[in-house]
Amino acid sequence: ICKKLGITDVKLPTGTIIDWLKQAGIIGKETGISESDVNKILAKVGGDEKISFEELQTCIVNLAEEKGINPKELMDKLTSSGPPQMGVVKEMVNKFLAKFKK
Repeated sequence: ICKKLGITDVKLPTGTIIDWLKQAGIIGKETGISESDVNKILAKVGGDEKISFEELQTCIVNLAEEKGINPKELMDKLTSSGPPQMGVVKEMVNKFLAKFKK
């Protein structure tokens, strides 16, 4: 998906990912997903302080499987929450989200 959108080289800071997941309601009591859970998955998938959109998709799937949640449910939460509030990255995230809303 990301390759088709031409955003394969964009990486988001993990702190922004955490904030975005909180904004989307993915981190919280409803899902049982904690910030610690996300940090562990991010470390396994990305291994550094920034991750690509493809790595983010992998993280979402891994989190869902770990918690017994349908990955689509988490992805829907993320797409319906809108992009994280970051100027330069916002356009790329909008393209990413638009692909999932189709």
